[in-house]
Amino acid sequence: MILIIDDDIAVRTSLLLLLRQEGFEASAVGTPEKAMETISQTRPDLILLDLNFSNRTTGEEGMALLSRIKQYDQTLPVILITGWGSIELAVQGMKLGAADFITKPWSNDALLQSVRTVLALQNKKPVRGVTRKQLDKDFDFRQIIGKTPPCCRCSKPSGA
Repeated sequence: MILIIDDDIAVRTSLLLLLRQEGFEASAVGTPEKAMETISQTRPDLILLDLNFSNRTTGEEGMALLSRIKQYDQTLPVILITGWGSIELAVQGMKLGAADFITKPWSNDALLQSVRTVLALQNKKPVRGVTRKQLDKDFDFRQIIGKTPPCCRCSKPSGA
């Protein structure tokens, strides 16, 4: 489920329609309090987070909520979305753990690509812990032949 957090009902509705048309399950809330309540009850796969929840356009409210979300669950992917974007704000968001930063008005194609990419990265399993023995067992490396070129100082193969 993708959770949309934005105080503007028109934005929430637009994003809900777009995501649902593309086959995503989506839900939306309008306040940081409702967002944390929803996150604690049902862990979303992805969050689309607006940065402003009042007349202020600094992004501080959204950054504070991003920090709360990451304190609650560091692994929750968050895409920031704002009508008052700047490079500084994007950098700050990425440092706090955001996966992407999108400005309003957004391109539907770009937003959907970002959503798909972030979700795909979440579903990839880490390859940690794979040993050479496991790789040799899983793949037949006997047919691979390599030749190391001689090093520049002598005629011996490099690494010899």
